[in-house]
Amino acid sequence: MPNSTQPKVLIVGAGLGGLCLGILLEHAGIEFEIFEQASIFKPIGAAVSLTAGVLACLKQIGIYEDVVRNSKVARCTKLFNEKRQEYTSIDWSFAKDITGYDTFIIACPVFYSMLLRQIPLHKIHMGKKVLSLQQNESGVTLFCSDSRSYFGDLLVGADGTSSIVRTNMYTQMKNRNVLPLADEAEIRYTCECLVGQTKALDSRLFPELKQDTCILNTIVGYDGPYKWATLTTGHSISWGVYHFFNDKDTKEKRNRDLSSQHPSSSTLSSSSESSHSYSSQKYTEWGPEATDIMCNNVRDFAVPGGNGKLTMGDLIDNTSRDFIAKGMMAERVFETWSYGRIVLLGDACHPMDPYGGQGAVNAMQDAIALANWINVLPSRSQEDIEAIYEEYKAERLPSAKNSFQATRLISLTNSRGIAGTCSRFVAKKTPVWIRRYMARKMAQARPQVSFLPCVPDQGEVAAIELPSYTKTKHLAEQKAARKTF
Repeated sequence: MPNSTQPKVLIVGAGLGGLCLGILLEHAGIEFEIFEQASIFKPIGAAVSLTAGVLACLKQIGIYEDVVRNSKVARCTKLFNEKRQEYTSIDWSFAKDITGYDTFIIACPVFYSMLLRQIPLHKIHMGKKVLSLQQNESGVTLFCSDSRSYFGDLLVGADGTSSIVRTNMYTQMKNRNVLPLADEAEIRYTCECLVGQTKALDSRLFPELKQDTCILNTIVGYDGPYKWATLTTGHSISWGVYHFFNDKDTKEKRNRDLSSQHPSSSTLSSSSESSHSYSSQKYTEWGPEATDIMCNNVRDFAVPGGNGKLTMGDLIDNTSRDFIAKGMMAERVFETWSYGRIVLLGDACHPMDPYGGQGAVNAMQDAIALANWINVLPSRSQEDIEAIYEEYKAERLPSAKNSFQATRLISLTNSRGIAGTCSRFVAKKTPVWIRRYMARKMAQARPQVSFLPCVPDQGEVAAIELPSYTKTKHLAEQKAARKTF
């Protein structure tokens, strides 16, 4: 049962990061509510890559074995041209030696269902479109389009790249002249992506499904600004198509965003953040409006596998319309992650290219760090809340920046033009010992929840001690000792 001295947490967004934070707060016995704009929970996306960076936490909350049973291990990526000719493969089978864990690829709908089962459904409110936020020294209030309002001590914006919470928070800061200039700059959308998850397929027609490991293929188009990828997950295939914008495309998309805004939108009227307010859902969020057009545009794209004549159209035709989505993507690490009682998490503060596979892990690591600090919050005062937000950002910002750069490198390897060609050549010729060295550096951050039993470390490289674990565990032990006396 929640303790009356503990805070109440409002979480906006029932995506992966928001659900993960809710699960951890549930384990900590801290009161929380999740608010999701969609009226029906529909997990959208292709596959989720789960690395050693979050697997220890999944053991702590009891779903690791389910993940293993419902996923496939990924050990390499194969790169193809648009004629299905393999260019090279990048092997990372040594990852398990380094961390003690494989990399698991799991279908997004399957993983989201696992997370949902960990949270009492009455704590998730669907169909809650956020209009505005108000905060003062006593708390923060969330106002929704259904005329309902909700009060809490902390508010977490886990609502994605086009975060309503971030827009409202930055508005408050801009009105008080405390928003950094860097965060007023226009957000640059880099691509639009179409993603889906097929139904269960006949392995006689799709023999790659017979493989125990995940077959991860990436195809780079040379005649157009596209790349596309397929991943085997269980008895189905996850797929994604990425259309990259040039500067003209980005400006035209932004102009459509601005023209689509409703007069009552709570936006930054003179700031770039107005380009992704909640009224711009048509272009900036997962949505059905332009999905059919893009599906038709990419049907003839060649895909390795199947009978040797497989196309993206074959995968689209074997995918339920409910499991296909289109959205615009951006890459950026914002400077401002919190203000007063409001804090951001995941893509709301550091959106990343989805192909890089870093977004899910980073959102979950954000949730782990934030949950650890909320658990030891000494009071509901704004001063104490702001202090834990600073600790959270100090730990997570460097990691987010490193992942952002890693994603950029992965994207470059799979890009068109001379830069992409050179990057693929370098990747092909890079010795295994260099790849192992880079992997060892990236594998050091393997956070755990400080208020749940610790999972023993494993692998060649020891996990580094993170402040959100060591500091909060020490604070919790001190608090328990005081109670003893």
